[in-house]
Amino acid sequence: AWSAGPAAILPSQILGIRPLEDGWKRIAVSPNLGSLKWVHAAVPLPTGLLKVDVEKGRITVEVPQGLTVELYGEDIKGPGIIRRKLNN
Repeated sequence: AWSAGPAAILPSQILGIRPLEDGWKRIAVSPNLGSLKWVHAAVPLPTGLLKVDVEKGRITVEVPQGLTVELYGEDIKGPGIIRRKLNN
């Protein structure tokens, strides 16, 4: 269990995944990759699996049913797939 700590911290620090409402019904995604070229994460939430891929200047977010994602100031309700150019 001691080695699982970094795995929980990385999505919040690198991808900026954080709750905006109780129960993780609305979350923010605001990636900050620093010097990383890509990152992929699958985060289990009460509403389902949130998948985030950042690569080659683009972000793809798979949003489960019952979840709203705030991405660059825009609220997107799931289910669905969001594809955007990465704001730097």
